[in-house]
Amino acid sequence: MSMVTAIVLNWNGREDTLVCLRSLAAQVEPVAVVLVDNGSTDGSVEAVRREFREVTVLETGRNLGYAGGNNVGLRHALAGGSRYLFVLNNDTWLAPDCVSRLRSELAAFPDFVAAAPKSLQGASPDRIHFAGGRIARSGISYHVGLGEPDGPAHDVAGETEWITGCALFASREGFERVGLFDERYFLLFEDLDWCMRARRLGWRLRYVPGARLWHAGSQSFGGKRAATYQYYSTRNGLLWIERSFPPWRRPLLSAGWLREAWSRAGRLGATPETLRSLRSATRRGVRDYLARRFGPGPTFAGDEAAPTPRVAARSGPR
Repeated sequence: MSMVTAIVLNWNGREDTLVCLRSLAAQVEPVAVVLVDNGSTDGSVEAVRREFREVTVLETGRNLGYAGGNNVGLRHALAGGSRYLFVLNNDTWLAPDCVSRLRSELAAFPDFVAAAPKSLQGASPDRIHFAGGRIARSGISYHVGLGEPDGPAHDVAGETEWITGCALFASREGFERVGLFDERYFLLFEDLDWCMRARRLGWRLRYVPGARLWHAGSQSFGGKRAATYQYYSTRNGLLWIERSFPPWRRPLLSAGWLREAWSRAGRLGATPETLRSLRSATRRGVRDYLARRFGPGPTFAGDEAAPTPRVAARSGPR
């Protein structure tokens, strides 16, 4: 039995997924792989089964979102006895020693429950996508080094405040004690929520720059899906603030988050029609938060079907 199980979530991302699985097959340390398919219609499952007979494929039959889909894979891996679990976006590819370095680091630092590799941009391989995560006093989270050239400043291992769900490597004990992803989010902020829950239990999170991967990034929330992103970001940001901060801080942080959401709509609203759609999505996000309507959200006019669970964006990015 492999010590490490990678959980890769797919939704109509056949070509990306095949590249990711090839990089997992090339790891110097054996990795068991569980592919969770969220109801794809692009032949992903058939392609994976043809090329990777050793990969366990779990079909959900519908889009359960990032949280629900990954939880299916995590439950399977935990039941199978894996000591380490690696939640990995399907639009990533790994250096051959990525997994072995992450596992060695967690084994050497038992007070750390999870670790993040250095994530580089697929389109600009010498630039940073994620070199640790920070949370500002305003409650807005961000990637350390995002867009900066890779270099010595990003090569120092150490503690990080949160880990992007693009590549979250955790011990079995971590998921057993912290729990799985909160499925109320469906999409966006599940990674931040999990990391904050871990830290409240006294666990630490580690950035491991010697472990490297590349992230293609996603256009999932650009263009036709901008309103979908705006909705989940608005609604889930408010939920995350509620769950992560003491009551006396929540009103100010929530007000700040709503200002940020409204401002983002203005920045992205290149046409009057787009701006109206984004503002409508923002208002719907607020209403659904107040009405406690979580999980899968609405479909917006002009948006495509429910988005693939991969995104590189501000505030709860992957």
